[in-house]
Amino acid sequence: MPFSFKLSVRLALMKASFVLALAALAACEVPMRADPPSTPVVQIVTVPETISLDPLQTRQFVAFGRTEAGDSVAVPVRWTASGGTVTPGGLYTADTLAGDFQVTASELSAPIVGISNVKNRGPLSQVILVPETVTVAPGGSQQFSAYGLRRSGDSVAVTVSYASTGGSITAAGLFTAGSTAGSYRVTVTESSRGLVDTSTVTVTGIV
Repeated sequence: MPFSFKLSVRLALMKASFVLALAALAACEVPMRADPPSTPVVQIVTVPETISLDPLQTRQFVAFGRTEAGDSVAVPVRWTASGGTVTPGGLYTADTLAGDFQVTASELSAPIVGISNVKNRGPLSQVILVPETVTVAPGGSQQFSAYGLRRSGDSVAVTVSYASTGGSITAAGLFTAGSTAGSYRVTVTESSRGLVDTSTVTVTGIV
């Protein structure tokens, strides 16, 4: 049998095998299915649910949907606030007034809302320097400290600067008396509103 005849037979068999393989793949191919319809949301959850802020302090809020089965799903929402301001992305900035306010996330495709409560603690009304009066010997030292008060009576930590009319005082409020007896003042100034308080230091004449 001539070589050319054998070669043509082999090529014909290979072509037939290739066609059969393509047919098998086409028969086994599974058509793509569309995604199942989304499950209706029955609740909008906002985080944080409750928060206390100082005036002009910011906080990022987030919202998500919850289905009847309890699953959490992403949903588009519109943000609004009863006091202060909130961006379309949920970044809230507190107002300068004390009070209780609400941040609301409303679902765009359904009348469902989620609500967070914001307590604005209000601005500082006073800075307090302690101790109010103190007596030290020449070269003696006394540690001072300060805190802020709100109109509600709540006390809070504050950032302050110290100064004295005699002796010296560190940035941390440690006073050191000079060598001269007399009455001096230590003053504290709060950084955000410039609130001031003063204590009296008496330096005795006895070393």
